[in-house]
Amino acid sequence: MAITSSRDKSYLKKSKFSFDLTDHLKKLGIISDDGHRIASIEQKKLNLSLEETYIKLGFITEELLRDLHINSHDFVPFCSKSTKLDQEILKLWSIDQAFVHQIMPLYFQDGELNVVMTDGFNIQAIDNVKSHFPNAHTIVRHIALRGEFKQIVEAFYDEASTLEKIQSFLQLDAFATETDNKLPTFALEFVENILTHAIDQNASDLHFEVEANFVRTRLRIDGILQPLITFHRKYWPSIIIRLKVTADLNIAETRLPQNGRSTVTLNGRSIDLRISIHPTLHGDDVVVRILDKKVAHKNLDELGFTPDQLTYIKKLASHPEGMILVTGPTGSGKTTTLYGILNYLLSSSLKIMTLEQPIEYTLHQVRQTSIHEDHGITFGEGVRSVLRQDPDVIMIGEIRDETTSQMAFRASLTGHLVLSSLHTKDCFGSLFRLKDLGMSLDLISNNVLAIITQRLVRKLCPLCKKQIDESFQPQGCDDCHYTGYKGRTVIAEIVPMNTKLENAILSEKLTPEYLGACLDSKHQSIYQHAKLLITQGVTSVEEVKRSIHFIADNHAPL
Repeated sequence: MAITSSRDKSYLKKSKFSFDLTDHLKKLGIISDDGHRIASIEQKKLNLSLEETYIKLGFITEELLRDLHINSHDFVPFCSKSTKLDQEILKLWSIDQAFVHQIMPLYFQDGELNVVMTDGFNIQAIDNVKSHFPNAHTIVRHIALRGEFKQIVEAFYDEASTLEKIQSFLQLDAFATETDNKLPTFALEFVENILTHAIDQNASDLHFEVEANFVRTRLRIDGILQPLITFHRKYWPSIIIRLKVTADLNIAETRLPQNGRSTVTLNGRSIDLRISIHPTLHGDDVVVRILDKKVAHKNLDELGFTPDQLTYIKKLASHPEGMILVTGPTGSGKTTTLYGILNYLLSSSLKIMTLEQPIEYTLHQVRQTSIHEDHGITFGEGVRSVLRQDPDVIMIGEIRDETTSQMAFRASLTGHLVLSSLHTKDCFGSLFRLKDLGMSLDLISNNVLAIITQRLVRKLCPLCKKQIDESFQPQGCDDCHYTGYKGRTVIAEIVPMNTKLENAILSEKLTPEYLGACLDSKHQSIYQHAKLLITQGVTSVEEVKRSIHFIADNHAPL
């Protein structure tokens, strides 16, 4: 996998990679001549490289660019878990050099110097490394995403954590009073660092909770709220002003709820924030929803479905018409699954439109509409309008009222594939819910292709989990911040609308027992999926019980 420096230079003298990339993307059908012309114009306006402009415009993702680098040349994908580090090497290469040149040496092996970098064609960076390590006759390049590089460097150089920076700010005597003219600067740095810390911890939400004399902060990580820091209330006025300014909210309003959005760049990653302000007894509480754009580009294969479930979901998505429903409580990953299906369907031959409240992630090539009921744009009116736009696929964020239900079924009856969600606890509960919303049983049985019910469970930390008898238990270590868990995965059940189930619905035999008897003998319940993950050591019995203990009793208990 090694590439010599001389070979690299001779290669790059012949051609610029941007041109090769464009040709390659055209051959793959990812970009057209029109797209290239648009990118060339925007490149001059944005003062970016052509590759960066393609990413900015949404023509390609960072992940795709990295994979193209790796697949078309002898580069190595960076993997933090399997990468070793020579501390002696770091003494010869400062953290400032790492950031300025976007390259960091890792270790020597058989005369080869292994480095991590974001752009494998950055010859200036290679030359700088070579001048510091003249004994390196070959440079092996490990390619990392731009957003990952800062985290990698700071982790390897053991820089002070953002949490330590936040705590050091709060200890400074310079910020002793609310009138201190340094407080605005403090608030700016505080908000930036606490958001960075939240993102580093893969938190989905950051909570600020105001009490009489202090403000409590908590992070929701893998679905569980965890305490962060508590600080004196004297800092809060400046901090909440900063948060309101970030979301373009009214800084003078303290009596009414406010909601706003913002996009910030932290650690080299573009992050969407949804900021909610809510008045409480002691002042405005704030919840910041952190929307990592990488979630919008997750493939179905990454979500945790079994191979059989994946095959069936993709088969469902190939239908030209009908309805696929995803059910589960708030926070069960319904939107991520719907986005995963849309990503699978992305094609220049399909027009895909969505109605969401709100739009959580931007999907390129998908026509997305945000529902604003206070302005008369409801789900029902939205579907009515979307049907005039000649769509092939329609995603409706949630069916929550009779009008939306009627319009969704109307769309599925007129040659459209409709994807949507329902807030019910299991698959059969969705049938009862649709009936309550006024849908006739024949409409339900003839148009619903399948119902997917799901939950998210935390995954056991692979570094510290411990096997006890036939299952694994959480332990806790530095890598998982002593929670015993790291990341989440889906557990799911798919109920297809087969002939037996159709007949049962039309006969109004809607008891869970009777409906359950209509399922195929190979049907896998959500409990069976959970048991599989427990057996494989992916999650624990306690975590599964926490997530699905309230599902209908017709399923066998764990």
